[in-house]
Amino acid sequence: MPDGVQFRHMNILSMKSVLIPFILSGICGYGAVLTVAGDGTGDYTSIQDAIFAAWHGDRVEIRPGVYREDFWYGGRGITVASTNPADPNVVAATVIEGTVTFNLSEAASSVLEGVTVRGRSYPLADVQSEQGMPKIHGDIVVWADKRNYDQTDVDIYGLNLVTGAELAICTAAGIQNRPAVWGDVVVWQDYRNDPNLADVYGLNLTTMEEFAVSSGAWDESGPAICNGVVVWQDNRAAASTGYDIYGKTLASGEEFIVNNANRDQLNPAISGVVVVWQDYRSGSNYDIYGRNFQLGSNFVVSNATKNQINPAISEQYYIWQDYRGGNADLYAKSRSGGAEFVVSTLTSEQSNPSIDGAVAVWEDYRNGNYDIYSKNLSTSVETAICKDVNMQQRAAVSGQRFVWADSRWGQATVVYLDLSRSTTNAIVCSGASPTIRGNLILTLDNGIHSDYNAAPEIYSNTIVYAETGISSGAGSIEANLIQLNGVGISNCSGTIQTNLLAQNNTALSGCSGTIWGNTISYNTTGMKSCSGQILDNSVFYNAGYGLNQCRGRIEDNRIMNNGLAGVSGGGDAETVVKGNFIGQNAAGIAGLTAEAIRENVITLNNGDGLSTCTTQGITHNILSQNAGYGMTGCTGAVTNNTVVSNGNTGIQSSAAIKNNIVADNAGYGIEGGQIAYNCLWQNTSGMYSGSAPGAGNIAVDPLFADKDNGDYHLKSAVGRWHPDTEAWVVDTQTSLCIDGGDPADAAGLEPNPNGGRVNMGAFGGASQASLSPSGNGTITPVCTNRPTMDFDGDCIVGLADFAAFAAQWLSCGLEPAEACGSGG
Repeated sequence: MPDGVQFRHMNILSMKSVLIPFILSGICGYGAVLTVAGDGTGDYTSIQDAIFAAWHGDRVEIRPGVYREDFWYGGRGITVASTNPADPNVVAATVIEGTVTFNLSEAASSVLEGVTVRGRSYPLADVQSEQGMPKIHGDIVVWADKRNYDQTDVDIYGLNLVTGAELAICTAAGIQNRPAVWGDVVVWQDYRNDPNLADVYGLNLTTMEEFAVSSGAWDESGPAICNGVVVWQDNRAAASTGYDIYGKTLASGEEFIVNNANRDQLNPAISGVVVVWQDYRSGSNYDIYGRNFQLGSNFVVSNATKNQINPAISEQYYIWQDYRGGNADLYAKSRSGGAEFVVSTLTSEQSNPSIDGAVAVWEDYRNGNYDIYSKNLSTSVETAICKDVNMQQRAAVSGQRFVWADSRWGQATVVYLDLSRSTTNAIVCSGASPTIRGNLILTLDNGIHSDYNAAPEIYSNTIVYAETGISSGAGSIEANLIQLNGVGISNCSGTIQTNLLAQNNTALSGCSGTIWGNTISYNTTGMKSCSGQILDNSVFYNAGYGLNQCRGRIEDNRIMNNGLAGVSGGGDAETVVKGNFIGQNAAGIAGLTAEAIRENVITLNNGDGLSTCTTQGITHNILSQNAGYGMTGCTGAVTNNTVVSNGNTGIQSSAAIKNNIVADNAGYGIEGGQIAYNCLWQNTSGMYSGSAPGAGNIAVDPLFADKDNGDYHLKSAVGRWHPDTEAWVVDTQTSLCIDGGDPADAAGLEPNPNGGRVNMGAFGGASQASLSPSGNGTITPVCTNRPTMDFDGDCIVGLADFAAFAAQWLSCGLEPAEACGSGG
């Protein structure tokens, strides 16, 4: 399939050969439905062939099945969809194992809808459960699975990669584990008859008939299979020889001894008629031995110093785990002769090898946790198969297909990689803006990747397990479930709204534009290095930061219960942090640069409420019940805040500090700064430290409405706003903090009667300020956003406002606006 770059370099002749059939098909096929079915019952067996036959307005309808192909739209405004995109079962059953590409300026009329796109790598099981010990041969993968642990203990499950069908291979009582597969036969060790002694059982996948390979009253375990011959370790002669290696030809039922030398022989592996195992006959360490069971000849594979264990064998090579260097390394040897050679001898541990042909794979600790590496023993080319966080273990290989148990999401999950497919994106948009909706994108590579100014419309998809769920692109990303990815959304510049981003390493990274109304929870980091308008998001229960190194308009978000600071670092001189609820994080806001931090509720954080921030002004915030300082180490004027019941000093700053209420803090009320017109009350260490009080400070009970329940409105016998009932109520007392602010400061949005002077605290100068006994007038409705045409400041657009507008308009004598200059 040509990608966008290749297509742009096609010559004119080849372009005609592609485009003329498109045009001709469009003449007679407009609005048609073209069906695709892998079993031949549809119009086409290939999605790409159906697309080639379609034209603008057509619908390519894919019937359930697994389609192993990459396809591209070729500029067509068509819909490619499952038979019922609204049915999750149909979506899950309609599988594209490949890459979908939009690279010829496709627009919104080019639609991908209601299918599963898996790319080249994905988790195998239909359910999340603890899984391990996977094996693969051809199109069949098998593994041990704990999904029924409460009912049957550990079971054996599998998957047919061609049909996509999951196989319940054995769900008998007791533990079944260590499966192996060859062709249509699966074998495993089974404890159904005795919880301490394993037997070997098998299943024919063609007939689905289960059978006992060996079920004596002793331990038979660790089976391996090749071409209908099963081998295992067997301790029926434990008293004389310990564990021995036995085998059985399934077609004839003949059982035979592979090796019964003194002491233990363990962990057999088989290829053709040759079996290898680890052997303790020397009595000092394990060596690797082998036997051709048809010729009856034993031979030494390796008897170097220290232990050699866990052998694997292919038709070309032996490979094993080797301790001659002091830690686990990998050595190998050609079956055609010659000396053994090093596969990997890093100082870290390499262990549990598997091999098919010349391709070996193993688990490797070089990066500080187990990852999966591979090496072609013929070419010596090494490949990092998977080196993600947490543990990747017990890898197996068949051809260029790999499976392993992966713990990056918590419990171990069996995943699959087809390395014959080079692309690392499930869906690619290159210079295109298609519609991608209602799909399940399940891949370990990248989900949807955009470049060359692509702007796809991405909505109502489920995107899981990807390295990056959605990367780049300027289109809208709306109402998607983005879960269990490395990065959920990265470097996107369009509108990102109403998505659920959960259990990702980082939910959003490097995104700009409008990030609105998303739920961002249970990730490692919520947002990192995002900018633009970050509005009305719920960011909670993330293990690290809520927002880290973000900037722009950060407004009306709920940032709660994050393992590190709610908002940390970043920002710039134009950043505004306003109206957020930031609570129960490790810290509230830390290390931020901003033009203003205002109207936030920062409460119940386990550290400081607000710390080391660089800003022009900190105004109208409530900082309460934080375990550390209410506010510390910040620049910029500190005006009209309520700082209450923090675990250390209320405000520590060298800036101008006025019109604040600072009460019931465990340290000082205020440390440092130029202090005036503040109310300080019952701070444990005293009212001030490091500076002399200025004018207008008072030391009185501020008379909060309900401090214990977080209502810091001031009591007033004239009227106080009640946030629950959204109505004005009258108290029997009036706080002295009403009209207590700097006389030079305007009352702002305070409703009448307001005394013409700003109140102290977070609600001073705001529409919910408590009413003044010194003012005249009646209570006006609360006005949180003053109307544009409200010239007289009463929160109502009335006749007086129209008169003011008319006077200003007529002052230019109805001349054109440019004639009025700056006053026009």
